[in-house]
Amino acid sequence: MVPAFIGDEVMIVAVDPADAARFVAGMIASLEDDEIVPRGGLAFGDLINIHGDYVGPVVNLAARLTDSAVLGDDAIAGHVSTEPAGRRMLKGFDEPVRVHTPITAESS
Repeated sequence: MVPAFIGDEVMIVAVDPADAARFVAGMIASLEDDEIVPRGGLAFGDLINIHGDYVGPVVNLAARLTDSAVLGDDAIAGHVSTEPAGRRMLKGFDEPVRVHTPITAESS
């Protein structure tokens, strides 16, 4: 996995979406402050790497999903256990995006 720091955010890039979901679940589980509400976006697909910076529609989708909660797209749901979380209209996307909440060992 490759971490990239973006201000007070971190983008994690992984080859295996299940590894990424487990990593995010571990980060959330390690939070000891009940005042902090974790948010994150999980999206899976091809990325464009320009001089170590990842860009493209998948990155944009993950960034837009962070506004709501910890959500993943349909591609993530194909690789990890999730629960449907409806559809969201997201900036930069013409149609509503079907989203899913990853299910971690702690929440099942």
